[in-house]
Amino acid sequence: MSKGRARLAILALSAPLLVALSLVTACGAGEEKPRPAPEAGEEPVSYKLREQNWEYWEGIEALLQRTLKGVSEARELSPPEEAQLRVVTANWATENWGHNYVKENSRKIEIDEWIWKALFILPDDVMLADLYAQWPGSYLLAVWEDKVYFVQDNFGKLGGGEAREAMAHEVVHLLQGRNFETPSRPTYDGDKAWSALVEGDAGFTRAKYLERVGHIEPEIGQLPPSALDSPAPGAEMPPALTRLFYFPYDYGEAFVSALYETGGWQAVNDAYRDPPATTEQVIHPEKYLIKESPSGVEALPLSIPGWQKERTDRLGEHFIRVMLQTWLSEPEAARAARGWGDDSLTCYEFQDDYLFAWQIAWDSKEDAAQFHDAFLRMLKELGAKEVGANLWLAQGKYLWTAMDNQLVLVVGSEDRAMMDSALPLISSLIR
Repeated sequence: MSKGRARLAILALSAPLLVALSLVTACGAGEEKPRPAPEAGEEPVSYKLREQNWEYWEGIEALLQRTLKGVSEARELSPPEEAQLRVVTANWATENWGHNYVKENSRKIEIDEWIWKALFILPDDVMLADLYAQWPGSYLLAVWEDKVYFVQDNFGKLGGGEAREAMAHEVVHLLQGRNFETPSRPTYDGDKAWSALVEGDAGFTRAKYLERVGHIEPEIGQLPPSALDSPAPGAEMPPALTRLFYFPYDYGEAFVSALYETGGWQAVNDAYRDPPATTEQVIHPEKYLIKESPSGVEALPLSIPGWQKERTDRLGEHFIRVMLQTWLSEPEAARAARGWGDDSLTCYEFQDDYLFAWQIAWDSKEDAAQFHDAFLRMLKELGAKEVGANLWLAQGKYLWTAMDNQLVLVVGSEDRAMMDSALPLISSLIR
């Protein structure tokens, strides 16, 4: 991760972390301590929250500095001189991180939503922009440059051990920002693989640090219940999106553990200079270790007057697994996705309608057939009706699929005219 780059959405609040806090008096009657002064560049909301509960945040800051020192020693990386503490509310996080992200990435989110709905990962009645906007309201902490932002409404509900565990994860991102550079990752698959290294390192290092310090609960102050607000409840995250978003956490730590077993921290550090290229390499670390790379499948060239190419992307093994698992069993989805070799999906726009052409390469003909059969079973689970040769209609969406040796092709659109324009050209390209 390069210096000066944002790192958000690290730890989301989960039910097991909610603990009941009782109000205690931190100072004896009549005791007064000088209030802290605002730090240079500190957001007004941060200073206001620190000032209102200054003794609590003073204790948290001391714990943060101790945690940074201990984690850097466990990880064997040089830390910044100190971690700067900032405090925000859940509503502030939603507005400044969630809504701002949506504004800055509206077109990307629009295309993502269309593709994910076209592949039946995202329900039609769910707006992806709303989920992105609301998600930061559940953060515990987030790192931006050399600052650690604490979301008071969520972090303030943690006990001492949970607070230290959350900090231990987060300060690893400070070490990463100081010691490593972030590569350019132009594909969805590659970006998820990089994130798995980053978050896996944070989770693995946290565990190593906690082994060193033991299970003694650090003492922290307590916030009054009146200081803890909750943002308005948002749309529920669909299970498939949860699996997509949490891939770095679900698979990253095991990947980093495999690296550590081969060569300690040096092997982990080397991975930042030669990071995993695909989610396949993260799911199967042995493929990273032997440097099994994508096979090099090319996008299907569709040159049709009036059509605008919006995106070409690689989605990867994990995306395919999640797509299938939304409608089939988890073991069946994992088997069908395992032989992935590469893929290229191109999305086109014409008069506010879209079409995607997805070419997926597999390690063998048998792997291709296994996926193709699973994809057809998925369509049947959706209640799809065959309306032409290899052409299916499911929930108002047209999908065409065919096999060509070790390739499987999938074409989809809600517009039948776009399908009729694309399919003859695609058929001629694969003969």
